[in-house]
Amino acid sequence: MPLIALALVIFCTSLRYIVNAGRPYDPTTHYNPTHLRIDGLFFGVLLAYVYHFIPEIMDRVGRYRRTLLFLGLSLVCPMMIIDIRYGWFVSVIGFTMLYFGYGLILLAMLYTTPGKGWLGKMVSSPLGRSLAFVGIFSYSIYLWHIDAARLPLQALASSGLFGGLAPSIRWLLIMIIYVTVAVVAGVTLGVIIERPFLAIRDRLFPSRTSQALQPHELKEDDASGPVLEPIDGFLKAG
Repeated sequence: MPLIALALVIFCTSLRYIVNAGRPYDPTTHYNPTHLRIDGLFFGVLLAYVYHFIPEIMDRVGRYRRTLLFLGLSLVCPMMIIDIRYGWFVSVIGFTMLYFGYGLILLAMLYTTPGKGWLGKMVSSPLGRSLAFVGIFSYSIYLWHIDAARLPLQALASSGLFGGLAPSIRWLLIMIIYVTVAVVAGVTLGVIIERPFLAIRDRLFPSRTSQALQPHELKEDDASGPVLEPIDGFLKAG
């Protein structure tokens, strides 16, 4: 599994450069094709594989959660300021940086003890719990954010929504409404549609691995401090 993941990282990153580096950005050629983006999906599979089947490696890595968080943010943050429409960097190397960065941030959060240290206090704070709640429904939000939020707001903006305000204020207000509507719609439809059908699936097709793949427990480590025992609900939701 790790060898497959490594091969996909090299193959897809190289293929993105060959296919996209010399042409203007277009979502249909740079963002959407599965064969150019499957490495990002498989990186999540790799993390799950190592977590369940090689836990001793993940235990050692998890002790460096502050370093993981710093490295993850260092990989993700450049994508906040580099426009994907200009140049090839984001659509080639940037996608690789993003899934590596978010994977490291995930590991840092997973191995943080809530309430202990500045990172643990941040995780257990109201803001941290709110972000975790959004994360549980993140896939449903992702599925519905265009139809439920972006397209209606684009139509309203085209018809003059907040047209009398300064452009920066107008953008801020529309963005706040967009994020709020997307989250509310994603959570609502996740509860109405996704969860009932998952319950039906689990009843008709019970998991054959639920007992074999229980999250492993991590012990206190005097050298690295306490680490978090992974949360069953979070892993099942993921």
